[in-house]
Amino acid sequence: MADGILAGKVAVVTGAAQGIGLATAQAFATEGAAVGLLDLNEAKAAAAAEAITA
Repeated sequence: MADGILAGKVAVVTGAAQGIGLATAQAFATEGAAVGLLDLNEAKAAAAAEAITA
């Protein structure tokens, strides 16, 4: 993951628990970025973070 085009960059994604926000967060993580997830639903955001790091 750290060898992607976003290695060493930081991304903050809002609405990251589902839909387009989740897909965007996953894409950033796949390309090596450190990703901060923000969502109104804290439980879903935590589940999304676990799924991305798994």
